[in-house]
Amino acid sequence: VANRIKSSVQDLGSACIDLTKAAGSCQSNPTDTYSQRDVSDNARTVTEKVSFVLAALQAGSRGTQACINAASTVSGIIGDLDTTIMFATAGTLHAENEKETFSDHRENILKTAKALVEDTKTLVAGAASSQEQLAVAAQNAVTTIIQLAEVVKLGAASLGANNSDAQVLLINAVKDVATALGDLVQATKAASGKSIHDPA
Repeated sequence: VANRIKSSVQDLGSACIDLTKAAGSCQSNPTDTYSQRDVSDNARTVTEKVSFVLAALQAGSRGTQACINAASTVSGIIGDLDTTIMFATAGTLHAENEKETFSDHRENILKTAKALVEDTKTLVAGAASSQEQLAVAAQNAVTTIIQLAEVVKLGAASLGANNSDAQVLLINAVKDVATALGDLVQATKAASGKSIHDPA
């Protein structure tokens, strides 16, 4: 990515020099249609080279942008969990099917939690990897925390409103996990692209 940025900036610089020379020729002879066309062609080339620089910069920040998006999504999940906690505290968090029990959801919660552990390992490794790998790792971690929050809410609801304390504890646990993931995403974003010996 760094070489691509360097190369595209050098090409842009050359195109700007050519445009400046063409503009100088046109200024010396303003009625010359060839000079005017040369300025127009060089301006078009500069525009094209600017788009190449922007594309290179965007490619170099894909993982960082994915981390920013992930942090925003996690923040929304935490807000949603806070709302669910309010319902549980009020004793109004019920399962859609009254015959559901927590054991109906336990395996799914465990499976999703294990998947999140693997996703967080990949996310941490992604900080030292390419922007593409970091982007994929951040997106996967967010997808899994969304799933975990949903299965935990279903599990909490299955406990029944008469177990509101247990519901609140369970939802607070997944909220703590989401908060920790948000912190990890921020730390990973800060460490992205730095040496493994860097304290970030």
